[in-house]
Amino acid sequence: MAGGPYCMHVVIGGSILLGIAALIYVLCRRAREPHWLPVGTLRAINVYPLKSGAGTLVPHARCQDLGVRYKCLTDRMFVVYDEEGKVVTARTSPNLLRIKVLPTSPDSKVRFTTSSGRDFFDLDFTDISIVTSPISMKFPTTDTEMLHTRDCGSRAAAWISAELEKPGVRLGFWPAGFGRDILKARSREIGVFKICNNITGAYSNLSSFLLLNCSSVDDLVGRLGAGSTVGTDNFRGNILVSGAQPYAEDRWEKLRIGTASFRIVKPCVRCMLVTIDPKTLVKDPNMEPLRTLKTYRQLTKPEERNIEGDSPVMGAYMGLINPGDIRVGDQVYALATEPKVKMFRLFQYF
Repeated sequence: MAGGPYCMHVVIGGSILLGIAALIYVLCRRAREPHWLPVGTLRAINVYPLKSGAGTLVPHARCQDLGVRYKCLTDRMFVVYDEEGKVVTARTSPNLLRIKVLPTSPDSKVRFTTSSGRDFFDLDFTDISIVTSPISMKFPTTDTEMLHTRDCGSRAAAWISAELEKPGVRLGFWPAGFGRDILKARSREIGVFKICNNITGAYSNLSSFLLLNCSSVDDLVGRLGAGSTVGTDNFRGNILVSGAQPYAEDRWEKLRIGTASFRIVKPCVRCMLVTIDPKTLVKDPNMEPLRTLKTYRQLTKPEERNIEGDSPVMGAYMGLINPGDIRVGDQVYALATEPKVKMFRLFQYF
């Protein structure tokens, strides 16, 4: 045979080298693939039906495009606005923090009440039909966003005005069929954070879901020292995770809980609202916990700080990937990717 044994050895050696190269390629691809890792459990689910209102703890919920839904309650489905059409929040009207919205039927009936339960009014939101002129919502680092709403009527307006001690305000309800253009209001954030129009909730600040890692809050409370009344309620998260390492949420890209999955779109920067005690409605004279957070929880990338300044971070905004059901006690999985593969990692596959 032409070439003799030497050529045969070359062919065999070349085949072996090609086989090794192919094996290394496959193993490297496998090592680079994302891995769903268990990171904790779902400790609590909070629904905030009224923007800046009190939360309602629920045992389970449906995660849908507009956010967490329990019975007929959807997160931030109601909003208070003034005579000029501007959204009213607890930053200027702390009494909002004691107003709860509870379901009284599975489909469309709710009860607005105070935290004491002494005063209330009932509303069937299928009766709401008037779409008002667009109302406006403004945040420090964004342009004004114009939002649609359905007005809940004169009785609701009178009740909410009395409770807030703010004459002339009205109650609005999110109208089906309308969307939000957050990219217009947040044009500076395009390319810096993972925002897009299909992550938005109803009257939420940004996205449909707000994640809170309870260990991160515990770490903050430890820094505040004895006597602090700060807790998870100050940060108004929808989805509260326990069992994770403090601030592990900074590294999570996606989450899977129950049959729903989510993606992290932006860290949640915090404003003075977190300094108001949700039980007493008293603002902390030392601006805690905001003051302490600013000492160690600020954004570090120049392009992010150019937008958010020195505002500190606690929690993360999430958008929905797949709708599904979640329940307190569910295992929480996070997606971790490893772009660089160390050679010793390859041996785990043999």
